[in-house]
Amino acid sequence: MRTLAATVLVTLVASASFGQARALEWSHLSVNARLDADGALHIVERQWMIFSGNWNGGEREFRLEPGHELTLHHLFREDPELGPPVELEAGTLDEVDHYDWAGRHTLRWRSRLPSDPIFDNDEITYVLDYTLANVLVPRGDTYVLDHDFAFADRVGAIERFTLELDLDPIWVPLDEYELHHDSGPLPPGQSFVLELELGYAGSGRPASVIFGATAADKRAVAIPAALAVFGIVFLFSRREAKLGRFDRLPPVASIDEPWIERHVLTLLPEEVGAVWDDRTAAPEVAAILARLVVEGKLASKVTDTRGWIFTKSVLHLRRLVPESAFTGYEASLIRALFFHGRDHVDTETLRKHYRSRGFHPVSRIRRPLERRARKLFRPPSRTDVSPAPTLVLAMVAALAIGASCFFHPSDRGPVLVASLVLVAVYLLGFLFARSTQNRVDHIPLRLLLCVLPTVLVIYVLWWFFLNDTLRLQKNSLAGLSVLAVALVNSLWNAAKFRKGPELLAARKRLLAGRRWFARELARAEPRLQDAWFPYVVAFGLERQAERWFNAYGGHDAPRKPSWSTGPTPSRAGTSRPPWTGGGGAFGGAGASGSWSSAASSVARGVSRPSSGSSSGGSSSSSSSSSSGGGGGGGW
Repeated sequence: MRTLAATVLVTLVASASFGQARALEWSHLSVNARLDADGALHIVERQWMIFSGNWNGGEREFRLEPGHELTLHHLFREDPELGPPVELEAGTLDEVDHYDWAGRHTLRWRSRLPSDPIFDNDEITYVLDYTLANVLVPRGDTYVLDHDFAFADRVGAIERFTLELDLDPIWVPLDEYELHHDSGPLPPGQSFVLELELGYAGSGRPASVIFGATAADKRAVAIPAALAVFGIVFLFSRREAKLGRFDRLPPVASIDEPWIERHVLTLLPEEVGAVWDDRTAAPEVAAILARLVVEGKLASKVTDTRGWIFTKSVLHLRRLVPESAFTGYEASLIRALFFHGRDHVDTETLRKHYRSRGFHPVSRIRRPLERRARKLFRPPSRTDVSPAPTLVLAMVAALAIGASCFFHPSDRGPVLVASLVLVAVYLLGFLFARSTQNRVDHIPLRLLLCVLPTVLVIYVLWWFFLNDTLRLQKNSLAGLSVLAVALVNSLWNAAKFRKGPELLAARKRLLAGRRWFARELARAEPRLQDAWFPYVVAFGLERQAERWFNAYGGHDAPRKPSWSTGPTPSRAGTSRPPWTGGGGAFGGAGASGSWSSAASSVARGVSRPSSGSSSGGSSSSSSSSSSGGGGGGGW
């Protein structure tokens, strides 16, 4: 029975404890503040706190602006009935009358142990003695004290608030002000902000006031930075114009068959594919296979295999000439495709043979094909794009910012934030600029992707220049300016074409040729020859060819797949044969897309068992401006 009674008693006590809601309010908040001759604000803050519920103790959160320095001198607990004030000790919060910092700006002290009875409308008085430096804001020849002497972020009301403000005689109020303020009640969320404009009667400058760069200093830093940015953009434009990058593509209307024969057909299809979009990938492999079929070195056909959901096109290839008839990267590709000396392979045979070790046809042709392109268009061995200026500027910026943060601690936070924002904008812009580097069409429009991040960099820098509340020093602004110039220089360097004027002109011609092919494929009777189908593949126009075949050429397709080789070339003096979408050279599929789809499957290769990707790819409530304030309450 005793055990049962004890259990019931403990349960009732616990229920009562949990059932009682926590409440906290202030019967009085008294602030005595003095502004000394240096501009530091000395504050004695007395809080009469009324606790109800299972609070651990009190809490004071200080809202500090950049540059503000808080020094806590003493923390007392007053009880006139028990004698003199008790000074709380810094240290662990496991003991009553101890305090510690919970974060950089939140002060906590313990008033009750978990084992002690819960508070029941108990009033305890605490006194905080602290100093705030650098709270005055210089405005021309005057100084502004804009300070929140209470704290809005609290759970309960302050029934009465009083403020006693004392100014050192060196500070001269420019407007009438009251030494004593008595207010209340202040509900949660409401604080007490005092704004006062002061004149300074002393000589020199007060020691506890942060002075940022003057307007003249800002101009001395901003003008060279702006000129440097404009110079970077100007030099970029002059260089690219000299290369011919801003030249328009040859108009499609001016292109005819002799032009195509002179500027496109003099190159192999795979060379065209590698040059026009500056990539060597699966389409170039498919273009080589299509060329070898046209040349009669390979025969091909396509069959369809039905799966559970989709129908899959299977490419069959037959080698018609000895391996010795292939040279260079052709031989390397053919040896890999017709492994063990075979003369016939298909998509499924290749997949089964290479499934344990993988097969990457693109790797067989990429380097030799890129070497051929370099020999054809002789790119410069060295370009005039050097990272050295950017690296030097970045090092100078790092040194200037580091020195400024060391000698001016108040600048540390804003400068680091500004640097991170500038770098973030730069990284986004760099991705855009890098994607523009090898493009040769619509250059003015594409360069907007570089202009926009440049404008953002300038805007971010200008915002920190104009923000007087930060009061950044001249060295900090200079370091940020040099950093911005370095980032802008790197951004525009990334957009520069680096492969010489000959390759640039060739890519423009090939891109114009591709547009001519695309326009012809939109016509019922295109001025194309079946022997040009490998160029259709190299240009990535298989879909356009498929649409043409479905619209105009479907009646010519054989009903059953058969082995086919290249189309018979027209003889001299005869009229050009009409385009049939491949002339039956690609397994009877014409340009319906089946051959191209099946060839692309071969070109992409076979992934390793542990790899999930292929090697192919594709060719295409209080014032925010005031100091002080913050929060208060319990924990």
